[in-house]
Amino acid sequence: MKTVSRRKSLVTAAAGLLTAAMLPRPALANGDIFFEALEIEGDPQFVFFGSVKDKKGNAVSGALVSVDVSEPQLTYESYTNVIGRYRSLDVGRVIQDLGYQINPRNIDVSVFAPGYKTTRKFSMRRTGDIIGAFEVNFVIEEEEEGAG
Repeated sequence: MKTVSRRKSLVTAAAGLLTAAMLPRPALANGDIFFEALEIEGDPQFVFFGSVKDKKGNAVSGALVSVDVSEPQLTYESYTNVIGRYRSLDVGRVIQDLGYQINPRNIDVSVFAPGYKTTRKFSMRRTGDIIGAFEVNFVIEEEEEGAG
């Protein structure tokens, strides 16, 4: 039977703890993670996804996509990634968890990007659909100097 030195065991354990401590984690000092919507995989209640592009068809990275609910009053924001895609939290689940019914007329999706204005908004949601994941795409163009 081979014996393992106590020193080697302690060094190995310390290295493991140091490695675990260095793994990336979200830094949320205000506790926002507590208020995020819980989403059950494969069962979205009311989720938005899509893309933001300029008039030439180029992806717009870092655009702020806002999902605003008027009743109950909620706002959830997400940013587009490097290929111009975004996905919202499951706002429908939050609405239901607060004891309200999902009413699509109370939900608005908009996009904001510095120096741009929205030209077109394409919603792929059918009027009668009140549960699911819905695609909303945006086309934005640069604002002219002096306009506003």
